[in-house]
Amino acid sequence: MLARLAAGTAAAFLTACAALAPPPPVSLEGLPTSFDMAGRLSVAQEGAGEIVRIRWTHRGERDEIALSTPVGGDLALIEGGGAGGYLLNRPGHTPIEYGTFSDLTSHLLSASIDRAQFIAWLHGRIPTGASAQGWVVDVPETQEASGRTVARRVVATREQSVVKLVVDRYRTPAE
Repeated sequence: MLARLAAGTAAAFLTACAALAPPPPVSLEGLPTSFDMAGRLSVAQEGAGEIVRIRWTHRGERDEIALSTPVGGDLALIEGGGAGGYLLNRPGHTPIEYGTFSDLTSHLLSASIDRAQFIAWLHGRIPTGASAQGWVVDVPETQEASGRTVARRVVATREQSVVKLVVDRYRTPAE
């Protein structure tokens, strides 16, 4: 009897651990390790949201992301990446440190987005299964830039969150 109870408890524990295991990472194989992009980003929660302009300089594990109003007023500068985390600088505010890109986007956009996912979306790659982390992604429009096909528009939804990205300019540093 005790052996069956122990086996049942062990099975339940392993099932719970498997449910809490992090999702498999999104593959970035074959994608550029450096790029520059500019465009517009919209994030809505339950139908209410904001639109910002985005300029993203990506160099390996390092990122610099500038967010501004639609007419060009500075909103935030995000710097960092890798094990060092991210630093959010907003005019008139004390800088805030975040351990991960997901933590940063959860606070700033009210929608937790994995960095690798966001890079994949930009490049027209749609994660599936557990690596999608609950996001349903559509890339209704692509464009040719820097000798590759990249997204022109991305629409990603998860529960009450809708993230839209419009890419106005994309290039790799060699250009």
